[in-house]
Amino acid sequence: MTTYATILRVEGETVILQSKEKAGCACGDKGDGSACCSAKPPVTFQAATPPSLVLNPGDVVEVGTPSGMLLWDFIRLIVLPLGLAVTGALLFPQAQALGGLGGLVLGFLIQLPFSPSKRVKSLPQVLRVLPSFDLKTLAL
Repeated sequence: MTTYATILRVEGETVILQSKEKAGCACGDKGDGSACCSAKPPVTFQAATPPSLVLNPGDVVEVGTPSGMLLWDFIRLIVLPLGLAVTGALLFPQAQALGGLGGLVLGFLIQLPFSPSKRVKSLPQVLRVLPSFDLKTLAL
């Protein structure tokens, strides 16, 4: 998944971005002159920058998630704790609830050292700087 954003600040290997998403309206026109949609405020977020790109505040960029990051996060945060909870419950049939809870806690404790916590490689990445002619085409 990719999105478009404007660079607010460049901070070493990362940039602070503001989303360029437009507010959408799924409800349609009611015919009475009332608007059911409101503009969403822009989202500010951080992204990693490849060393090959020269980025400046005000540039509009395409931002995406690194391949495999979502799958790894799903395995780390969901599959591992739940798998250990089921294993703990099966290993201790006399105290299944306690074994399951112990497995769940162990699963979360095992994944703590791998927690992203602002590591650059776990951030979304700037894929490219959009040339000005792309901005007109995309109406950004």
